[in-house]
Amino acid sequence: MKKLPFTMPAITSFPAYADALAILTSHEESFDWLYSNYIKIQVNDIVNRTNDPNDAMSFAPFTSSFFCDFDTRRQANVIGDNFFLGGERCPFLSIFEIPTQFIDKIASNFCDFVRMAVDNDYYIFGYFDVSQIEVYRQNNIHDLFGHQFMIHGYDNDEKCIFFADFLDKGKFRLAKCSYSQIDAAYTNMSELVIPLIKSIVAIKYNEQGFYTFDILHIKEQIASYITPNLHIAKLQNDYTLTMFTPVGWETETYMGVDIYDYLVNFIYKALDLQKTSIDLHHFHAMFDHKNMMLRRVDYFVQKGYLPRDVIVLNRRYKSDVRDKVLMARNLVIKYNLKPDLRIIKVISALLSEAREQEILLLKKIYNIE
Repeated sequence: MKKLPFTMPAITSFPAYADALAILTSHEESFDWLYSNYIKIQVNDIVNRTNDPNDAMSFAPFTSSFFCDFDTRRQANVIGDNFFLGGERCPFLSIFEIPTQFIDKIASNFCDFVRMAVDNDYYIFGYFDVSQIEVYRQNNIHDLFGHQFMIHGYDNDEKCIFFADFLDKGKFRLAKCSYSQIDAAYTNMSELVIPLIKSIVAIKYNEQGFYTFDILHIKEQIASYITPNLHIAKLQNDYTLTMFTPVGWETETYMGVDIYDYLVNFIYKALDLQKTSIDLHHFHAMFDHKNMMLRRVDYFVQKGYLPRDVIVLNRRYKSDVRDKVLMARNLVIKYNLKPDLRIIKVISALLSEAREQEILLLKKIYNIE
């Protein structure tokens, strides 16, 4: 048996972030880089989504991931969110995309490849046909477009592999499946719609990784989050439109604190479309973002990058920003269980208050004019 280091991450909204952070959080020497990122956020909303069950737009509320500090926005093979959205720029991760046709030549079956990779300290990430895996069937998860998860170990005695994914109603957790199930999930990947080019990603932690911390860079990132650049938002949106021209999706990009407005607009759009529930993805991600902001300040104070007196401000950030975003998220869950328009008004007010307080407190914490 061999398991690679894998620690429960701070961000669990999307697989690309949860899996990468699970690796990085296991290695303290990567923390300067880790807390220098995951600051800026953006979403590309699909503005012409419909309720047509035969239209992919009906279940695709947004087109891009939440965190974008290191996102190069380059078009790739849609392997996750390019696994780590620009992960090639993380000095502590080495990432290799391997076409399945090469894997099939170097290993007699996928399990052999997994064991070979893990024995050499490589994590494995990719799309699989999860209908072949029992734990997904138990959770009623079936996806014709393929589903991604990360493998971080194996056990020859039990004949199983260890992986992590969003199970138990979307909760990110560790799991395992038999060799026969993962082999079938890999083999059947050829029948999936996405990705068009079938491949697997191998990720290795780089022990020689090096990063020079720069507090001025942090302040620039925070300032950019507080005051989003509308020109950059337009450029990002233009790029997204080129990706989705074949399917006719029209998008609008929101960045930084403007995402508070997006969340409110997103709710009312769902109501206009008479959706039976409001998608929770970005509300979860927004909560993760506030938790990362809190952890960032605690870490910077611990390292001496920020003065100790900002701890008081960080406590206010927790109560006036993070907790209000949490309340808004929980109220969305409540609304989905029992719709009531009065709940939507409370959510809108909470998000407006959180936005105002976040701008005020971040300026004070990072001494930004």
